[in-house]
Amino acid sequence: MQLSKLAIVTLGSSFCLLNWGVIPEAIYANFSPKDGAGIAWAGTCVAGVDCPPPPVQFVPGQTIRVEISNLTDTLIYVEKVQGEPPLDVIPGQVLIFTTGGNSINNLSLLLWDNRGSVLTFRPVKVNNTTLRVEVRAGMQPPGDRSVYLRDDGRVLIL
Repeated sequence: MQLSKLAIVTLGSSFCLLNWGVIPEAIYANFSPKDGAGIAWAGTCVAGVDCPPPPVQFVPGQTIRVEISNLTDTLIYVEKVQGEPPLDVIPGQVLIFTTGGNSINNLSLLLWDNRGSVLTFRPVKVNNTTLRVEVRAGMQPPGDRSVYLRDDGRVLIL
């Protein structure tokens, strides 16, 4: 495979080298520590078909509508600012925050349920001004616990 133009796309601990030639292909790798030992895997993928999705990002400084969608079967809690009481989000409910501009540079949200269940977050860029975070029941610990919308427009799931 001949790579003429390369770009590195990051998503968590994964990265993807994209070839924007006639047929978009990619080489991807993922590094995940398990039981104290680092495990690495790599392979090829076809861009737009089976490559990992690109990271979610917005224009820095713009107003962003953040939707937290509870797709679990249990009550979850969302804490926007440490020290303030958390907000309840019942199953099927969508909680909405608006942030951006000059009022708030970064938005950090902490999410959990009262049973200590593993949660998985899926960030979705609905449009240029809306971020939806789909909260689902996870399979493997530790799961996801926070959403961080940075002042540079990047969305991090931690």
